[in-house]
Amino acid sequence: MSNIIRKIIILTIIAVNVSFAYADYLANASIFLTATVIPAPSFTLRSNWNLISIAASPANDSIQSIFQGIHISPNIWIWDNNQFRRADTIEPLRGHWVFYHGSNTTQVFLKNIIPESSPATYDIALQSGWNLISINRVPENNSVRSIFANVNISPVAWTWVDNQFITADKLESFRGYWVYLHGPNESIHINADSE
Repeated sequence: MSNIIRKIIILTIIAVNVSFAYADYLANASIFLTATVIPAPSFTLRSNWNLISIAASPANDSIQSIFQGIHISPNIWIWDNNQFRRADTIEPLRGHWVFYHGSNTTQVFLKNIIPESSPATYDIALQSGWNLISINRVPENNSVRSIFANVNISPVAWTWVDNQFITADKLESFRGYWVYLHGPNESIHINADSE
């Protein structure tokens, strides 16, 4: 039986991480390989309007590519220069209004992410008045007060959940936020580096 090769594949699913171990026994030798598969970033669409964003750019950021096979309105809206305009692409750091025609929730997975599009430090440009923004990587202290500490904004950020506006105490990736800047245009610097 020493010539028999035994192969064992063990698949373990824990939360959203998939891990597998492969053992190959040859006589008295054993080799173990372990890998972790990290799922593609994703966000959820609910029936009706959704205020979404992406935390990193896919290689193809077109609306058709990102929402392939998902029944959405062909018009996705962004806020630009104090007015709504139709979006041609989905961009990080910007909120997007998307109308989903499905009756159930659906998960949208981003494919072929460009790693450089999600840096640990980045700037968000704010214009005087209303801004529809998002964050890329989330800083350790993601409270509205902390993120906008040196900027003269209204004390709350607004987001859209279950077909209504709600105030947000903390900012998260994959969600759009309305913030109002008092005074001239400026930028905020985000440092999401945990070190």
